Amino acid sequence: HHRLRQSALDCVLRLAPEDPAVRTAVADLLTDPYHRMRQWAADACGRYKIEAAVTALEALAKDDWNGGVRGAAKKALEAIKPPAK
Repeated sequence: HHRLRQSALDCVLRLAPEDPAVRTAVADLLTDPYHRMRQWAADACGRYKIEAAVTALEALAKDDWNGGVRGAAKKALEAIKPPAK
């Protein structure tokens, strides 16, 4: 059923990407027990620049056991707050 959850995430973001409740729900998924859901949520946070997720993304980028999640969190952080030049 994880693909159904991914589809639901994509659908809600397409329908209401700026809705504060949607953004909060996406950020909350960064603590999901399923690693792929955390990765998909991190991707979405970067794609939609969900600034409220920065602290959780920093923790994932540093401490998550899954390399895919860590990578997605790092990429999301770069999208949300690009490095200064």
